[in-house]
Amino acid sequence: MKNTILIFAILFYPIICVSQIDTSNVSFVAYWSIGDSYDFQITKVKKDWRNGKLTKIDSSNQVVNFKVIDSTESSYQIQWTVKNSSVNDWITNLRDNYNKDGSLDSIFQKYNLNSVIYSTDELGIFNRIENSKGIEILAKTVIDQIEKKYSLENPKDSIRLQNAIKPIKNIYTSTEGIESLLVSEIQFFHSPLGYEYDISEPLEYEQEYPNLLGGKPIMADAVMTFNYVDLENGYIEFQEEISLNPEMVKNITVQYLKAMGAPQDKLESISKEAKVNTFDSSEYQYYFNPGVPHKINTIRTSIVNLPNEKIKSEKRTTIELIYEE
Repeated sequence: MKNTILIFAILFYPIICVSQIDTSNVSFVAYWSIGDSYDFQITKVKKDWRNGKLTKIDSSNQVVNFKVIDSTESSYQIQWTVKNSSVNDWITNLRDNYNKDGSLDSIFQKYNLNSVIYSTDELGIFNRIENSKGIEILAKTVIDQIEKKYSLENPKDSIRLQNAIKPIKNIYTSTEGIESLLVSEIQFFHSPLGYEYDISEPLEYEQEYPNLLGGKPIMADAVMTFNYVDLENGYIEFQEEISLNPEMVKNITVQYLKAMGAPQDKLESISKEAKVNTFDSSEYQYYFNPGVPHKINTIRTSIVNLPNEKIKSEKRTTIELIYEE
């Protein structure tokens, strides 16, 4: 996701440790050099509930490498490589489920899909993915396979399927969709960078989330709480709590379901009766100098309340630095 942070919130709790240094500002600026390399353990757990009953649990573990491969006065170029791609990641899932006939082999051979190359500005603020073409082609090919297979098996429903799958294809074959959905952990990594935090007083801020269906971004209210700051060693711990605008989330949900061909009565029911709440809760333990996380733990919780049904989902992502022994 590309987050546009308007104002950062800093709230004292319970005490700020500043290691005897008299200052009220903390700057998150990337101090990287070509060749800098760090390994991280990334754990993802997704849970779904329906009417209070746990219905699904998915989990994955990956080891990734962050490496600075180029640096100029105004930018960095980063290579983000999955080192154990055989462990429940999306590429393995595609190989197992959609490449039994070998139709994806040429894409896997042409593009190194275990590595994402992306750029940042000189402060470390995420800019864009530089090698998204291969991922876009792979996503489009897989979605086309699903559409073709289903249409052959259910020819009467082919038109409905095309309408239903179109918004999914548009999201997963766009650079914005890839950045938001497939490599979201990179966004968490860079989220604090490029800003100066005033720790002298509490503040609140607004945040924007991209609307992957197009149109106005989703607005959110947020607050940041700093628990510990050690300026002498360039280390900080803080929390970020974000609540997305419920009406905007509901309207986009209805828009998405409409694009997928949902019945009109269902759309009207959701629009009139549903209560939708989406929250992000994140804990950061971060070396703001040189700009590398020790640990990030973030949880996205979504709750949809209907008159006769309650649906809840929770997605937890943990990024933890692996230290050399």
